Amino acid sequence: MAAYDLEAVRRRWEGHATPLAWGRYPVERDPIRRYCHMVDDANPRYLDGDECPPVMVDYFASAGAWPPAEQDLLSLVRAIPTPGDRLVNLGHEFEWLRTVRVGERLGARHRVASIEVRPTRLDPLSVWIRTETSIVAGAEEVVARRLNQIMVHRTAEEVATDRSQPERRAPEALRGDPAPSGAETLSGFTLALTPTRMVLQVSGTQDFYPIHHDRDFARAGGHADIFVNTGFIRAALCRLVTDWMGADGFLARLGFTMRRPHLLGDTITVRGRVRHRRLDGAHTAADLDVWIENPRAGVATPGTATVRLPRRA
Repeated sequence: MAAYDLEAVRRRWEGHATPLAWGRYPVERDPIRRYCHMVDDANPRYLDGDECPPVMVDYFASAGAWPPAEQDLLSLVRAIPTPGDRLVNLGHEFEWLRTVRVGERLGARHRVASIEVRPTRLDPLSVWIRTETSIVAGAEEVVARRLNQIMVHRTAEEVATDRSQPERRAPEALRGDPAPSGAETLSGFTLALTPTRMVLQVSGTQDFYPIHHDRDFARAGGHADIFVNTGFIRAALCRLVTDWMGADGFLARLGFTMRRPHLLGDTITVRGRVRHRRLDGAHTAADLDVWIENPRAGVATPGTATVRLPRRA
């Protein structure tokens, strides 16, 4: 294949930003219900009240899966030249500034922060694209920010026919408990990734990328099987944290890295611990370690979160 000119791609695309695009629909109850259903989240804040789960704000700031629309983050990433065309989302970092409620209309701007080539188990010419998203409401009030890390790679067949690149092995997933011993634990939960659960994650996130539901497509890309998507993972971590913090808490930050996939047939365990508590103005801030593990890979999705809690005497 022709050499990939990373520097030319950087000059053209790093710093490129999309104009503000408003979501097609306002924040609605039925998508929230489906989103909660896929991870068995029965939190009354979302099912009975008028709050939008914080990890859904970018969902409502988009045009949705159908019909296709311009200026979506996926369209931006696909416009950047890369050797391959298979996408894998590797991690999110969210910051929320306030609670979003049913009926609000949200919009988003996206910016390409960086483009790099890093070898992975799937492809020695994997392209890592980092983006920044600002989510706004009303008179362009910023309500949330998101950093996103996407990797674009070639299929296994394309990699096999390109002998110009040395084979590289990706690092093994983190195993064991990432939190300090003796810390306050969060009540975790398990979810079996059955075929029904995989259907629920596609419906709940409206993410129809075939890697999450088409086994042949996933295996052609070098993956062992279909695996749950980013929306499912962040919904599970959001359920863990918001169940623990209670009705008076506010989820301010959540970040995680997807080091290994959670495959069809796995049973995942979602867990967390309090790393530190500190005063934050009129609130107490709790910094958390959160993670998702499975029997094959151990801790495949490590993350952190910050929650603001009311100060009590």
